[in-house]
Amino acid sequence: MSTKKRRIIAFCLGITAAMSLIFAARVTVPRAESIVDSNGMFFGSSGVSVVADAAVPDTFISYDGGIIERDFDAGMKGVLLSANTVGSRISLAPDFEGDFRLTFRAYSEVSYHAATETDYNSYAVNMTPYADLREIAFRFTDDAGKEFTVAICAGEKYNIITPAARVNIAGVSVGYHYAADAKIPSETGLKNSGGYFTRIGGTTFCNVARRGGTYTSANSMPVTFGYNASEKEIYVIHYGTSTTEETYRVVYDLDAKDSGLFAIDDFGKYKVEIIFTDISEGKTANVVLYSLNGQSLKGETFSDDSGAETIVSAKYNAYTGERYYLPQPFAFDVLDGRIDFQGKINVNGSKTYKVYDGNGSPVTEYVEGCYFIPDTEGTYLITYTARDKAGN
Repeated sequence: MSTKKRRIIAFCLGITAAMSLIFAARVTVPRAESIVDSNGMFFGSSGVSVVADAAVPDTFISYDGGIIERDFDAGMKGVLLSANTVGSRISLAPDFEGDFRLTFRAYSEVSYHAATETDYNSYAVNMTPYADLREIAFRFTDDAGKEFTVAICAGEKYNIITPAARVNIAGVSVGYHYAADAKIPSETGLKNSGGYFTRIGGTTFCNVARRGGTYTSANSMPVTFGYNASEKEIYVIHYGTSTTEETYRVVYDLDAKDSGLFAIDDFGKYKVEIIFTDISEGKTANVVLYSLNGQSLKGETFSDDSGAETIVSAKYNAYTGERYYLPQPFAFDVLDGRIDFQGKINVNGSKTYKVYDGNGSPVTEYVEGCYFIPDTEGTYLITYTARDKAGN
């Protein structure tokens, strides 16, 4: 097993505030070693074929019937999902807790061709006709029945080859609009509506992207989107259209009550279902999933190459000169599921503070009942660093 960067979570403790934690220690059955068999990463397929250790095809068809050699995603493999029928679906097997992050490549049989440099900027069509997969959706449902869906389409007006993301929640579609390569959403009526959503620059469903101010296949990027549990944000990674700069873009804040839309304050353990919501007539939609929460999906079996994600739910309360008992987190790993937390803990404020076990002995690893003693009002940074069962 290779050792990768460990997942770290940190939170700030304000000494005048209050904190509590509800923790239930439980270990779920780890994922099987096989990626796609009946005990693997997927279940409940309806109209979706699943192939392990797959790559995007080596060649595509050009608009005039010629052959184009693939020049992107060299050496990359993952799980190929294919569907011919709108509404085809498949579920991911893990019960997720905390963050979610997926990287995938959608491709088309015929590569996009532009007759002019401005063809992408069309108002006449909503998206390029070259896209075999027109839209894919990811439905998140927690154990309390709360749900939202992240929909990613192949393009929209004025950017017909640039995929765009939105969140469907309580009957409303929301996707913050960013002008060009802006880093913050547009403060306009387009922010939450108007049919213009969160563009994912530098990516494509039709083999050719707009990136760095030009059409490119070689520099096109797979789509990466995720759910940031600590911030309650749905996000995408934007790779630039006029530039090649990588940017974290918020699609929607789930707990943004000031938006006037439905908000979710708490989202617990959840399932994710993948749905092929729009496919070009007579075409097969193909998507290669490359990684899930940092775990590579390459190969026939898993190689544990992603560290556990540490999750701690905290509300704040502490007093100077008194023991502050550190909340017990749990860790979530794609392969191991929910696991008892194992790892280091550090407390920093105006200095680094010692952490003690129940007997008053200093410790660097988290143990139940450990504490530190704050000595001044202010903000304290508490950091947990987790290990999964493979030691990552």
